[in-house]
Amino acid sequence: MLVALQLLSFVLLLPRYLHLAEHPCPQNCLLTAREAELLTSAGISLNNYVGSLFVVTVVNLLLAVSIAGILFVQRSHEVMALITAYFVCIVPTTYMSNKPPTEVGAAQTTGFVLPLVLELALVCLQTTTIYGMFLLFPSGRFVPRCLR
Repeated sequence: MLVALQLLSFVLLLPRYLHLAEHPCPQNCLLTAREAELLTSAGISLNNYVGSLFVVTVVNLLLAVSIAGILFVQRSHEVMALITAYFVCIVPTTYMSNKPPTEVGAAQTTGFVLPLVLELALVCLQTTTIYGMFLLFPSGRFVPRCLR
C-alpha cells in the first residue's frame, strides 16, 4: 500500500514535466525561473533539457520498480527483502533525492496535498526505511562492529 501511494503520487506528477519548459517555477522545484534564464543564456533549449530530465526520470522509475518487483516476487517471505524493495522504490520517488516539476512545501513528500500529519508520518517512515536499510543490510540483523 505504501509503495502504491508513493508511485501513484510520483506518476501523477510526470505530465507536469512537459509543461515545465514553458512555465518554470519561482523556487523549490526542478526548473526555477533563474535556472531557465541561465540555461537559455548558455544556449541550451529548455524543451530539450526538460525532455531529457523526463526520460531519465521515467527510466530511473521503471528500473527501480522492476528491481523491487523482482525482489518482492523472489523473496516476499523475507522481511529484509521487503524492506529493500520498499527502499528501492522510494529512493527515486522522494523529494529528498529528486526535485519535482512542481513547487513543493518543506514537509511535502508526495504529489498529493495530504494533511501535514500524514506527510510527516511518510517522511519519518521513509527516513527510517533508508537508515534501517543501511543498518540491517544484508542479513536483517544488527551486527556489532567488534564481531565483524
